[in-house]
Amino acid sequence: MKPYFPLPTLLEALTSLLHQHKTGTFFIASDINTSARIGLDKGQIIYCYCQNLSGQPAVTEISNIVSARFNFSRAPFPFYPKAKVNHHTTLDTLGISLDQKTTERQHNQNETSHLVYRGQVIKKITPTVDKKSSSKGKKTFKLRYRGQWLN
Repeated sequence: MKPYFPLPTLLEALTSLLHQHKTGTFFIASDINTSARIGLDKGQIIYCYCQNLSGQPAVTEISNIVSARFNFSRAPFPFYPKAKVNHHTTLDTLGISLDQKTTERQHNQNETSHLVYRGQVIKKITPTVDKKSSSKGKKTFKLRYRGQWLN
């Protein structure tokens, strides 16, 4: 069973998807059995459901979640027009900042970046060149299989 993550970790994962201009559905299941769905279209939040609420009231309810599991699906789910939300208002309500400096820092990050894999935040390490063997032209890579590092 997947662990529950605090709200800031959940929002980091959502922010990462927004920066990557993803399209799909971000699913949330809280520790008190509350479910939510956030629809993304090319990095824009377009709809939101939480419990029996839809639209902006649902976003407010999501901001009250303490800890939750989450998952992202590339498949967009249908939504009712009343669930449509304003992207910028939703970001303000959730406390997410997509300013230019944050975007540049995310793109220029050399060492690590956060990714979501099956609802868990994992670190992605970029391939590095071994300085001892760089004269030979060989590169050493760290391998990962199903979220686990291989030696």
